[in-house]
Amino acid sequence: MVGVLAAVVQFFRLARWPFRVRILARKYDDPAPSEATREATVVVFESFHTYLGVAIGECLGYLFTGWSPLRTTAAYYASARTAGPQMRLDLREWTDI
Repeated sequence: MVGVLAAVVQFFRLARWPFRVRILARKYDDPAPSEATREATVVVFESFHTYLGVAIGECLGYLFTGWSPLRTTAAYYASARTAGPQMRLDLREWTDI
């Protein structure tokens, strides 16, 4: 479940470039709008970049991406502790303990 959550927030991080940035770049480069429209476009870009890109996508994405293998490793070690002596021996050989 944590891996799926990591994929969702990483999607928000990456999806801002082909969708939001492309539209905002077109609005900014259009010669018809006023200076206020260009300033508003910059504010919208910075808001989406900071919120979806950095706060949600990068911070939470990397947190969940790192948390997923940690949970898997903890579950593996927990199952090895409750297994028989042969499983513990194999685990020690595998991890060089």
